[in-house]
Amino acid sequence: LRTEDVVVAISQSGETQALLQSVTLAREAGAKVIGVAPQKTSLSHQCSIPISVNMEEDLQAFTPVSSRIAHLVVIDVLATGVARHRKPLLKEHLKRLEKSQRALRTPGAE
Repeated sequence: LRTEDVVVAISQSGETQALLQSVTLAREAGAKVIGVAPQKTSLSHQCSIPISVNMEEDLQAFTPVSSRIAHLVVIDVLATGVARHRKPLLKEHLKRLEKSQRALRTPGAE
């Protein structure tokens, strides 16, 4: 990691030990850490930029759908902001990605 690198850490509980260790390592390496987690959690306290997502889940349901949707919304907003900020560089990067993807396709697969 470099000092201009950014890590996005996402957690519904904000207390996952493996994630917290990764965040610590990223910060020690100089990266900024954006945390998407409930406020007043270990993750939100360790992040350079905490983004609070406080969602109550239906404990009777099998999957925590509402928090996942909320996290995806935040990720989309962050990605859009980065894309708008890096627009000139992003265009060239996307062209290179498209070219490398074309090279991976097998003949006649289209």
